[in-house]
Amino acid sequence: MHNGLITKKHWEDLNTYSQLANIGSEVGRAFKWKKANVKERADGAFFRAWELFDATLADVKNRKKSGEINIAKELFADLFFDRGEYKESPEHLEKYFTEFAILARANK
Repeated sequence: MHNGLITKKHWEDLNTYSQLANIGSEVGRAFKWKKANVKERADGAFFRAWELFDATLADVKNRKKSGEINIAKELFADLFFDRGEYKESPEHLEKYFTEFAILARANK
């Protein structure tokens, strides 16, 4: 997970707010690098975010939130690959994740 920089145990020790805030950081990086047309970095951030989505979904404590997390994951892919299936913007998704960063800081 995260190129070996974070372990499954460490990830599962984080609360859900912190997990989603970390996903949001990678989502933001993916959009930033995509906008700057730096494909290698954008793709790297995309795959790191995807891996963190999967780790968060695999964490038992998030079972009741899996629907919402899956929707965010699908929306991220839709926006990153410009599929246009959903009528949302990267800014809207980043705002969604910002709320979790605020909650994570408040719940430390």
